[in-house]
Amino acid sequence: MNAPVSARQQAELAQRIASDPTISAWVSASAGSGKTKVLTDRVLRLLLQEGQAANRILCLTFTKAAAAEMQTRLARRLGDWACADDAQLDAELLALGCEPSETLRRRARSLFAEVLELPGGMRISTIHSFCQSLLHAFPLEAGLPPQFSVVEEAEASALLADAREAVLAGGTAPAENLALMAGLVSAEDFSQVVTALMKERHRVASCIARCNGVAGLRLRLARLLGLEDGADEEEVIAALCDVPDEVARAAAALANHKNKTPRELAAKMRAWLELNSDRRSAQWQDWHACFFTSTGTLRTALAGIAAMEAEAARIQEMMGRLASCRLLSATEALLALAHPVLTHYDARKKSAGLLAYDDLIVIAQRVLKDP
Repeated sequence: MNAPVSARQQAELAQRIASDPTISAWVSASAGSGKTKVLTDRVLRLLLQEGQAANRILCLTFTKAAAAEMQTRLARRLGDWACADDAQLDAELLALGCEPSETLRRRARSLFAEVLELPGGMRISTIHSFCQSLLHAFPLEAGLPPQFSVVEEAEASALLADAREAVLAGGTAPAENLALMAGLVSAEDFSQVVTALMKERHRVASCIARCNGVAGLRLRLARLLGLEDGADEEEVIAALCDVPDEVARAAAALANHKNKTPRELAAKMRAWLELNSDRRSAQWQDWHACFFTSTGTLRTALAGIAAMEAEAARIQEMMGRLASCRLLSATEALLALAHPVLTHYDARKKSAGLLAYDDLIVIAQRVLKDP
């Protein structure tokens, strides 16, 4: 009978498997659970392979702190190997999943000096630093000025604010979209939304380009929201206010109910039904309130009345379409205003020979795909 395997042993086995450089591994774990250890072990096992040049290994991280931690751990482990006796070194190699041998011990002890002699040490850097060095090496292929520089966050925020003011104050922003956004968000909120979009501007621009502009994107969004018929908010409200005749008859019957609450509800319904179409549209929330409580549940007085329950379901469907219309209009207005701001922002960066950190990744990816 096999002895039970502890959680620690299971974790160590999983780490050893993930550190095998001959397989591709995706490691997802919480902070402090050993992700950096797995990466360090993986690099060490790569270095131990015969004929593997240390300068051919590239390690990318997201933060400078992580890159520095990797450098420190590798240097410490390789330094320990250089000074360890055979028993200590064999234990280290076995822990990595390697079978000790005289050849492997000799290789392990030589790695510290090999890495120490590398110009700049092991190639461990942030992804942004790597992309920047790549683009500096191939600026013409990337379509960049040779002496481009990376804009810092504070300067990027200032450039974005200038671009936003230039578009909004320059009379180029569509008036109807500007009016809609002004009714939905404050100037500060709009600024925050544009800042958030700035981080995704390459994806936004690509999406708009694939749809042949904001108008084309609106049509695609309309299909996704089930608004292929092109209905707008006014049309949906008008449809909501076009109440079936059987509902009016049910309201008349409800007026004769023995209890006071249903009779009062019937009176409110009849008062609303007597309005003309324009006034109904202006007061459509009153009709909604006749059927639903403030928490959105069907009023008890209407439960079990088929015509009223059917009307409640119809109102809910119309409310869903109304929400979709509003979402569509707000999205179109936001993109119609934000897209020229982001375009202006990119133009200002380009004229100054500047790149944002996210530009580095996007342009480097493009160069690597189509050099």
